[in-house]
Amino acid sequence: MINANCSKVVKVTQTNSKTNIKPAFEEQQNNTKMLDRVVVLDYEACCDAKQTYYEIIEFPSVLVNLQTLQVEDEFQQFVKPTVYPELNEICIKITGITQRDVDGGVKLDETLTRYATWLEKNKLTENGVKVGNWTYVTCGDWDLIKALPTECTRKNLTYPECMREWINIKREFAIEYKGAVYPDDEGKKRFKHKKEMGMAGMLKHLKLELKGHHHSGIDDCRNIAQIVVAMAQDGKTKSFSQPNGRI
Repeated sequence: MINANCSKVVKVTQTNSKTNIKPAFEEQQNNTKMLDRVVVLDYEACCDAKQTYYEIIEFPSVLVNLQTLQVEDEFQQFVKPTVYPELNEICIKITGITQRDVDGGVKLDETLTRYATWLEKNKLTENGVKVGNWTYVTCGDWDLIKALPTECTRKNLTYPECMREWINIKREFAIEYKGAVYPDDEGKKRFKHKKEMGMAGMLKHLKLELKGHHHSGIDDCRNIAQIVVAMAQDGKTKSFSQPNGRI
């Protein structure tokens, strides 16, 4: 068992699309004070020919200070796939990630160790435990409800406890800009609203440029960070006051 030393650890045993997502904490529902910082995260993955087995091949993050609305730091690591070590052409075309990139990467266990060091350096964890008023921001729930939990289970790695809650920006954007209303209790199946938009759609709505290569993990993180900053500037502070996803 490998401890990523991100925080206290819990072995993941259930990693399908119906994993229980707990509602955001009720006692925080009226709190509109923004978190101090968020870590934008957007994995890229390769898959087999039938698209039934995904492996993370890029592990990026962008740290945004919600008080200054500035990017404080970035993390990017290409991950060497071990089940399907040869990337297929579709994956290369979509992500822009090459065989050389992943061959020069490290396995997921080492990636998690390096990531834990990055979190510690930025004072997001201390002695392996999450500290401060921050959470993750993702564009959808897949990264932290399925991708990483599934990988950790399959590869017998311990899931980092600090990565068990997040803000799905698609959801918050739909509420704030499209008037979406979500059920109070979603039960075991995550509710996807028809008004949710992808990253490109949100950028277009905000009249922001999509920079870099769409589906490059680090470029997507930078673009999602643009959306975070724009929403904060628009006064959507409630969107960044508490997580809306949790496993």
